[in-house]
Amino acid sequence: MPALGGLPSLKHLRLEDVRNVKKLPAHVPFGSLEELYFGGMYEWEEWEPSDDAAAGGGICFFPRLRKLYLNYCPKLKGRLPSNLPSLKELLIGACSSLVELNGCHRHRQVVDLKIAGCGPRLANSCLVDMRLGMFPHLQRLEIGDCDSFECFPADDSLPTSLTYLEILGFTRLKKLDVFWLRSLTNLEELAIEWCPLLESLGYSSDVDDCSSLRVVRVWGCENLKTINGAWLRSFTSLKRLILGWNHPDLKERCKRDTGPDWPNIAHVPEIYIANVPDIR
Repeated sequence: MPALGGLPSLKHLRLEDVRNVKKLPAHVPFGSLEELYFGGMYEWEEWEPSDDAAAGGGICFFPRLRKLYLNYCPKLKGRLPSNLPSLKELLIGACSSLVELNGCHRHRQVVDLKIAGCGPRLANSCLVDMRLGMFPHLQRLEIGDCDSFECFPADDSLPTSLTYLEILGFTRLKKLDVFWLRSLTNLEELAIEWCPLLESLGYSSDVDDCSSLRVVRVWGCENLKTINGAWLRSFTSLKRLILGWNHPDLKERCKRDTGPDWPNIAHVPEIYIANVPDIR
């Protein structure tokens, strides 16, 4: 692929379905670029991050870049640019050869992070970075499509700045102990979706009120039959509960006034429950 450059006023750059490129060469600075998208680059293996080449970080090639998206780049590996002082949103999807964010963990100003379809090593690496305080201002975290985790590897060191957390497509997850919610004092919405083996959801011990939580969404967990225990009762500020495409028994157990799980959710003003369609 030829060198990129000569576009000093460019704000948005999208490279998609450039299927034969294996390496992006060094390039001149993009002083105005705010959004950069790579998608469907199935042979891309290496991004030469020129800003990392020199000791101390060298020239900042993307001083205004706010959004970086890498999607369906299955052979991409190695380092990503680390000198991105304005980066706010980082999305990495279906990049199965990436095993860590490398220099991107230096971007402490990131507020929106999505990792999906990249395998457990990258997901684990992100969670380790969080334990080390690499994302102190993170507000939205979406992590998913991990087919090897049998438990969600989280603890009390998830960023307390989180307002939105989505756990998606953990296909071997059977139990989710959400004890770490007690430390997420700013969390407003929790989404757990498409975890087909999930049977148990709740706390392993008593916790204090998670007063910030407003919305809980559990969708596509076809093995989930019950809201275990009284953990939802501790969310006294919960405004909306969405349960959809889970096991049909869950709807019966949450039936108003008569279902055995109803006392655990009766305080929620808005409740939406939908069954998996019966296709037998």
